[in-house]
Amino acid sequence: TSDVEYFQGQEPSEKEKSHLRKGSSFDRNHFSMGKGDTKLGILGKDLFHLTYEFFHFKALFSNDDIEIEEKNYKHGEILKDFLNYDPTSFLEAVEEMKGFMEEDDSEKYFEAELRTEELLMQMPLYRDFAFRREQLAFRRAFFHEYRNFEDYQRLYEDLKQIDRYRWFIREMFYEDGKVERNKFPQLIYHNCIDAFVSGTSLGESHMVDPADTSVQYEWRESKADGKPHIYEKMLFKRIIDFWYVDLFKAIMNQYSPKPCKLCGRFFLQEPGLTFEYCTNIAPGEIEKTCRDIGATVSFQSKIKNNPIWSIYQRAYKKYHARLTKGTMNSNDFYNWMAEAEKLRDKALKKRIRDVDLEEYARKLNPM
Repeated sequence: TSDVEYFQGQEPSEKEKSHLRKGSSFDRNHFSMGKGDTKLGILGKDLFHLTYEFFHFKALFSNDDIEIEEKNYKHGEILKDFLNYDPTSFLEAVEEMKGFMEEDDSEKYFEAELRTEELLMQMPLYRDFAFRREQLAFRRAFFHEYRNFEDYQRLYEDLKQIDRYRWFIREMFYEDGKVERNKFPQLIYHNCIDAFVSGTSLGESHMVDPADTSVQYEWRESKADGKPHIYEKMLFKRIIDFWYVDLFKAIMNQYSPKPCKLCGRFFLQEPGLTFEYCTNIAPGEIEKTCRDIGATVSFQSKIKNNPIWSIYQRAYKKYHARLTKGTMNSNDFYNWMAEAEKLRDKALKKRIRDVDLEEYARKLNPM
């Protein structure tokens, strides 16, 4: 029996009413469940009925995006946000709730749950569920006072597994070798983690642990581009099941969270793009991003380790100095630079040992 069905016709106790007044502006009529409240799917056959379980949600997957509660996300975007999320405060809050529940101190438990709820509403994905918040108050007020604890405990257990996902993704990008960039299945095989893809714990558990979800397909117009799509609709009851599906559906569509080589935070690698650094402000910087600094570091490394680049860079500085001093006009400088870039790119296509570096330097310095 669902919470909503059990609630019909019951009156909360005075204690529950007190908790409700302190916890939210809950409207009992808002949760009445008449026939008109049920959202029908294709031909009225929607497998996923209306639910007032805060932690249960439907996700609609297409090749282009994911839609959850009428908001669109990129593949891998939600997992990426969880990879960057520090769950320490939330985990401590749940442990505090557990302590008060074991002591059967309902007043302190209630206060602890409200603190935990505030932290929940700051968490990736769930922060977009603000309109659902009354569901937590509903369950807390009209059922058992500890009714929400099991859900918080399951989320607690899932969040403790996020390090496994961080480990897996870092291992995936550990060494590119000769693998074509963004060919994530090949990277998984190349870095010897292919045996870990078959369960939500990514090999942490020796038990068979596939994602627990239901699947249905639906035709609808995308809220992102207004075009018709076939969506794969799934119902999730735990966030770890969603992470697992989100990760591998992202990989199938050439998306993946990726660790920044400078700050270590995860960013989303998207189809057709290849970056090693994120766009967050770099550590110790005010304006420059990791990508800005990373590009400079990569360029300096390229110059240091490749004589073709270093000879070109010395010539560039020489002629740019002439331009700055006014001993060379801009037309001559840009004509020189266009020819120099052609010489450089032609040399870069060869092995260094096959390039006559003295002749290359002479051509770069015609005057």
